[in-house]
Amino acid sequence: MTPRQYLLSQALLLAFVPLGLGLVAVGLGTSVPLLPVELELAIVGLVGLVPVFWLQWHKPVYVFCNGLQALEPSALDAKAQNLLAQSHNREQRLLAVLLVLLFLGVMQQIDQVAPLFAGLSPVNPVAPGGRVIGLVIASVGLTTAHAAAQVGLNAVRVALLKPELSEPAKNLRPVTVVGKSLSTASDV
Repeated sequence: MTPRQYLLSQALLLAFVPLGLGLVAVGLGTSVPLLPVELELAIVGLVGLVPVFWLQWHKPVYVFCNGLQALEPSALDAKAQNLLAQSHNREQRLLAVLLVLLFLGVMQQIDQVAPLFAGLSPVNPVAPGGRVIGLVIASVGLTTAHAAAQVGLNAVRVALLKPELSEPAKNLRPVTVVGKSLSTASDV
């Protein structure tokens, strides 16, 4: 596979964002809240947003990896190495922060319409612990949507970069250093 094909495979993860947000709606629509709604949203947000944000901030996903295989940083040509160096910079961190803020807003909007999705819930709303299971479903959905958005949008951002127009190579971290600071399928 070429470097661009790896970026495309990661960009295709964006298709999982609506699925994850649908799970959030179904989970939040399950039963009546046990705790104040704001506290439940905070719990779902902490579980669904913080781990993915922390990973993207400290050790972002390697852009030339599709989960099954990865290109070694040393095997990349000069343009791909420049793109790799650009994949872990201030813009990537800014994107991570903006996506967390976006998902917080989206989650509040979903909570407003979540009762409409109560009929889709696999959990009996009157069953003991039904709301807790609904919050788990919402947390899994939010984690899925957030991870897909973080990885997919970062891949799109890197794919849209023009290697010859990006930062001069002297200002970039060496590829060997950047490669070690990224997550691959073998890290999971």
